[in-house]
Amino acid sequence: MKSKNVHEYIKKVAFLIRKERERKDISILYMTDRLQLSDSYYRHLERATTQQVSLYKYLQMAQLIRIPLSEVLEYVETKNVNMKKETYKLGYSKLQENFDIDSYIKEIGEELRRRRKEQNKYQKTFGDAMGITSHYYGHIERGTQMSISLYKYKVIADILDTPLHIILRQVEENLNIK
Repeated sequence: MKSKNVHEYIKKVAFLIRKERERKDISILYMTDRLQLSDSYYRHLERATTQQVSLYKYLQMAQLIRIPLSEVLEYVETKNVNMKKETYKLGYSKLQENFDIDSYIKEIGEELRRRRKEQNKYQKTFGDAMGITSHYYGHIERGTQMSISLYKYKVIADILDTPLHIILRQVEENLNIK
């Protein structure tokens, strides 16, 4: 997937999270208090003015508004998201209120490793495509880096030729959080 398409993808994810927060009448103050972020930084997250936001942060946001991130990603990957449209009523399934995000990130790494090995690909292939070392990519698969951006996870999913929502749905099922 080209960089521009990944940027657009992230904007749509952030847009849908914002719309769902608004639909559930959850204030920005509630979100910023719980996430311990400034109001202005949180607004940047919802507008996706920065592309290098960690998946960890998106998981925290989704957890606070009780939506599975996999379903937000599925909506972006399978439907035409018009960001000028005023309302979205998305049919999200139930999400456990307080799942362990660290375990979630580690499980993503395990799922990525399993899928990479199934395809007989090497960590170096992924590192080269992402502009990082295979050693750093290994940290992603081990789940030891919590600050990996949604952008990078999307690139990895594209290399695996698997929609990211499928990977996250498998993780949610493995962890039994839906």
